[in-house]
Amino acid sequence: MAQFCNNIQLNRVLPTGPREYWQELAEEHRTIPEHKKWQYDPDPFAAKAALEERQRRAADKRGKPETEEESDLRIFDGHSDVRMATTLRDQVESAIKKVSDYPLSQIVV
Repeated sequence: MAQFCNNIQLNRVLPTGPREYWQELAEEHRTIPEHKKWQYDPDPFAAKAALEERQRRAADKRGKPETEEESDLRIFDGHSDVRMATTLRDQVESAIKKVSDYPLSQIVV
């Protein structure tokens, strides 16, 4: 709540107990380090976009080339997780392992 409504002065309308807590959160908000200020931005979508841009620039600045494994894993970005029972997961994993044991030359497409 403090990150979501940090620009609202709720200490003026809250009762005595929560008022002090809200003031503690406001003080914490004023003393946070610069690299965490995006968490308290009133517009979370703009904050996320700015954070991603800053992270992209930092990655470009490092100049670290992306490994093949990282590029392969990016295929799964944006996809939802699959939740299944343990027995079903074991069956799926064993089927994938069986298929992956075949040499590529024997696979007919």
